Amino acid sequence: MSRTLSRALALLLAATALPALAQDAPPQFVAYDDVPFGPGDRALPLAVKLDPGDTSANIAIWVVYGDDAAEVRAATLTGQQPRGRVAITATSAEGVARARFVFPHSDNTTPNAQDVRARKLSSGDRVFYKVVKARGAALVESPVVAFVMPDKLTIANLGDSYASGEGAPYRTGAKWDNELCHRSGNSGQARAVATIIDENPETAIAFKNVACSGAQITEGLLLSQLRPSWIWEEVQTNLQTPVRPQLAVVRDWLADNGYAELNIAMVSGGGNDVDFGDFVRNYLVLPGVMGPDDEAGANLRRRIAQDVPQLYASLRQAFDANFTYDRVLVSEYADPMRGADGAYCDLPPFSPRSEFAALDAAFLRPLNAAIRGAVGDGPKWSVVATADRARGHGLCNDREPYFNNHLVASFAMQGDAYGIVHPTRTGHASTYRPAYEIALRDAVRDIRRKWAILAAKRSAREKAQAAATARAIAERTAIRPGAAGAVLRVSVPAGLVNRPPLTAPAGDRAAITDLLARARAEATGKGVPGDAIPDNRIADGRE
Repeated sequence: MSRTLSRALALLLAATALPALAQDAPPQFVAYDDVPFGPGDRALPLAVKLDPGDTSANIAIWVVYGDDAAEVRAATLTGQQPRGRVAITATSAEGVARARFVFPHSDNTTPNAQDVRARKLSSGDRVFYKVVKARGAALVESPVVAFVMPDKLTIANLGDSYASGEGAPYRTGAKWDNELCHRSGNSGQARAVATIIDENPETAIAFKNVACSGAQITEGLLLSQLRPSWIWEEVQTNLQTPVRPQLAVVRDWLADNGYAELNIAMVSGGGNDVDFGDFVRNYLVLPGVMGPDDEAGANLRRRIAQDVPQLYASLRQAFDANFTYDRVLVSEYADPMRGADGAYCDLPPFSPRSEFAALDAAFLRPLNAAIRGAVGDGPKWSVVATADRARGHGLCNDREPYFNNHLVASFAMQGDAYGIVHPTRTGHASTYRPAYEIALRDAVRDIRRKWAILAAKRSAREKAQAAATARAIAERTAIRPGAAGAVLRVSVPAGLVNRPPLTAPAGDRAAITDLLARARAEATGKGVPGDAIPDNRIADGRE
């Protein structure tokens, strides 16, 4: 950005009232220096000193823009140049009109009160603009200013089935965005991103969803994933297709689009690394009972305490080694163990109350506690509190369940058994969505605050620092080729890969086959469980 032209435009208003200007003198057009200045930002705040007789009713403020400085300089309000009329938001007692112009972009093509020949502007575009104050036929123009449109604000969703949307496929059309990973925009994380996009029309947001059912932090996020089944007779050939490491897919997405950084990552992981599927199969599906003192539960608690801190340490190292990023938001696992009365479920012969209590004590509570301890609550990594939002809507709440609470429900919902013990569309919308909306709002606010502080440092004492910051801003927000396909820099402790299962397979294939056959037959002809929630087919964000 031309610093001379920028400062010519950015005449910051003094705290005291400015003297009235003669009608033939140019008004003062005031904008923040280096704006738009942060990821996703497309908004230009303006302040115009009004001449005597000017009011918000008899003047119009326009922004004329384009990719050629000479054309913008020569443009009129009746010509072919893209332009938009700026809505005046307030007029002060000192005679200053404040307004805000949003440059059109791929997520908001006509964002202003009146856009004429709006041109969508993408990350990396060099943009020239001028501000025009019109009172009747009398026009007064600012100098022409140039800047480089910053990157989109980037958000990625990574993780396992509780992030991919397993259990909550689309009701109409194709069930999944990705059949192999059972990935759906109905996941609470994806729904929260859609909300944030709707709430921020002035911000261009790019979203990449790479979560995959069955993923571990090791074989899934950090390393390639062989997508296995946890119910023997449901194994299909295509489910053994390797899935690329999720971090590599996100890194290549950033590079392919030229994005300089990953602003926000949402992560769900750890459950599959400690045999979530085996415990669901052996204790919540097959008739089998875990007691509070069982060896299986003790082994599970030990593995959680030992492995989860290492898993998240490796994940943090991988983020630090492969990305410039602002925030990583990590999910707790929602609680499916309790009914409407708040007590543990009681569903004999499969899972009596004692077993739900034992599973909670051996698996869910230790896992969430270990995740909270490993992630902490710092400026870059924090936990999203989702565990208790489903409490009371667990597997034994038939009136208002948040989970696919038996095999028949899973077959009716998605045509297979994988959705059992996973949130339904209602469950995702009621648990993960609101928690992530809060977390994402906070993260976006903090990112904007960071960039505003960087752009505002212009005092004489901080002159050198401000100059360095300006160069850093220009470098970080300028689109540039990336290293798509490069080697992902990860370090995974060898002992955490290809771990043997904690529990020996319970029952036999005949029992599993019979259960699945009866559930499939009972679900035949049944409609998908109903709710009033529309499908959220949020697309991957590209310019």
